[in-house]
Amino acid sequence: MSAVEPVFAELRRAAKPGEPCAAWLLWSLRRIDAEPGGDWDVHTFWQREWNEAAAFDIVCALARLLSVLRAAARRPLQLGGDASAAPTAHEASLLAALSAACRGEATRCEAHLLWLARAAARADLRAALEEVAASFARPA
Repeated sequence: MSAVEPVFAELRRAAKPGEPCAAWLLWSLRRIDAEPGGDWDVHTFWQREWNEAAAFDIVCALARLLSVLRAAARRPLQLGGDASAAPTAHEASLLAALSAACRGEATRCEAHLLWLARAAARADLRAALEEVAASFARPA
């Protein structure tokens, strides 16, 4: 059993069948950001939950989102650690923006982007959010 199996089990308990939840997204973003090779754990998790093609798309989209967000951020990006259950202010705003992007609520998404990103970089961040939203919209 790998070191992340208990995390996988906990994330599964937190989710509704057939849809990602905030805990999955937070863990995925934190893992990709904090650990060399963390994207492999994230890929393995999504592959088990959805499928191989979806896992690849999700990991690529989340990694791109983090890259764009670091470049676009109005202030230094703060992500919590694996042990932290509560989202940071940046994570909460990012999750809210992603939720709005998934629902097609452009005005609400833009409101969260105002807080997260510089004006000149918001279009790139919006595109990255839409890429993540699209990766979750694909059938599993």
